[in-house]
Amino acid sequence: MYSVYYGDRFINGEYPKSLRKHIEECKKYPSWTEEIAEKFYYSYRIIKIGMTSDHYHRKYTLSSQENTFMHKHIDFEGTKAKAEFVESVLRAKIEKTCGKNAKNVGNDHFICSNINTIKSICNHFEEWVEEALKMYENL
Repeated sequence: MYSVYYGDRFINGEYPKSLRKHIEECKKYPSWTEEIAEKFYYSYRIIKIGMTSDHYHRKYTLSSQENTFMHKHIDFEGTKAKAEFVESVLRAKIEKTCGKNAKNVGNDHFICSNINTIKSICNHFEEWVEEALKMYENL
């Protein structure tokens, strides 16, 4: 069994209304420099999609090693090739739908321009995976 998943840096999917306003609030802490705030802002714009054969283990490694929380995953029966196909279609849907608001970096990370883009990708995740699975069955 394989899974595809969606993750980001927000605990329990509790998104701020605006990343910039969130960063401005954080800058009020005495120990925060402009450099720390910019790194924080950059890191919180990153989302991750991926595939795994063990989503429980992957969920743990994402949170402990990448500070990324897996919010959604969909399990399905099939081969690694099927999982890679679904992940690839999901990546293409994000690129096509979000355009310049979600820049692909690496194979499975996207840097989003704003919180609405992050929410949109999260909200459409299941729909796009289901479309990919149907496409695979119709090959």
